[in-house]
Amino acid sequence: MIDGWRHDVPWTGYPKQTMPFLTEFRKRCVTYTHAYALSSNTARSVAALFAGKFPSAMSRTGYYFTNWQPENQMLAETLASEGHQTVAAFAHAYFFPASGLRQGFSQSRVLPGTFLKNTRDDNKTSRRLGALTRKLLRRARKQPNAERRVFGYVHFMDPHYPYLARAGAPDFGRGDRGRYDQELWATDRAIATLVRSQPLGPNTAWIFTGDHGEAFGEHGHQKHGYELWEVLVRVPLLVCAPGLRARTIRKRRSHIDLAPTILELMASSAHSGLRGRSLMPELRGGGASRRTVVVDLPRDQLQDRRRAIIRGRHKLIAIGDDESFRLYDLKADPSERINLEHRRPRLMARMLKRYRRVGRTIANRPVKGSQPALRGAPAGRRW
Repeated sequence: MIDGWRHDVPWTGYPKQTMPFLTEFRKRCVTYTHAYALSSNTARSVAALFAGKFPSAMSRTGYYFTNWQPENQMLAETLASEGHQTVAAFAHAYFFPASGLRQGFSQSRVLPGTFLKNTRDDNKTSRRLGALTRKLLRRARKQPNAERRVFGYVHFMDPHYPYLARAGAPDFGRGDRGRYDQELWATDRAIATLVRSQPLGPNTAWIFTGDHGEAFGEHGHQKHGYELWEVLVRVPLLVCAPGLRARTIRKRRSHIDLAPTILELMASSAHSGLRGRSLMPELRGGGASRRTVVVDLPRDQLQDRRRAIIRGRHKLIAIGDDESFRLYDLKADPSERINLEHRRPRLMARMLKRYRRVGRTIANRPVKGSQPALRGAPAGRRW
């Protein structure tokens, strides 16, 4: 997982060669060009990916840095219960034990010295995180039940704000975007070292994606969270595994499908209760049919509620408790500048019908506790 990894990368047309290793390595992978995180910030997107559910339906507290409650069944818990080794390495201070995101990992470490809002030069963590990951994965291989598989999760943090200049990196331009691109370049180098070291041996599947995107002034927005614009929720996705033929899939896909996909890669049959469907049939060469993508941002004390559905080329964003809507044609208007809500009434009616049908299948679970007040919530509502 690369924190804040935007969808505009060299293999989708970004002109700057920010990630030379992955640009070459992906030639042996299945590349998704239109993949979506489950939300627009780390807390919600990663928790939902691990649980295979939408964040609104999960047991949680009402804070931005959410505590996800123990009753949420996480991917690593399922795999550990089947005897597999589960390993995680983080360079993000949010992954403290009470966050709930370390549930089920037999070994998990936050990189020493990691803390929130670190603006110092020691916030450059990719190289050290890669070394920690290699150590944990090699240790996992030496554990009993060697015939079992190993699931590893590593959360690279460097592209996250603050964006720091990198000595030795190419000059990608001035300002935040130039430094962000240098952070991607440094992360790519660390990933190259990790992959080439083959800590789990050659029979390893690799999945590379981002937990959300990042804005650099689009829609007047900086960084991420709060909204569901494409630059904030569309992310790269590469799946690389022995036996898979390299191909590019342009259909829109969601992280909701990653938990069942990983379970199938791990030879697990525990798919009950998951919202998504395994991508393995199409990864193995089968047809890729159209699916409706849902992006979900539940309320907390800082953010009002947002939810979006994407179906084909069209995207509908709902604001708050469906007080207003935005409708976009992502093919004709990829920057989401023209709201078609009133210009295309028939299309709006179809998308609204689909939105409401999908919404009825997603529980709006109240947050735990009476504090904090949720931004934009009617009096007494805890979701």
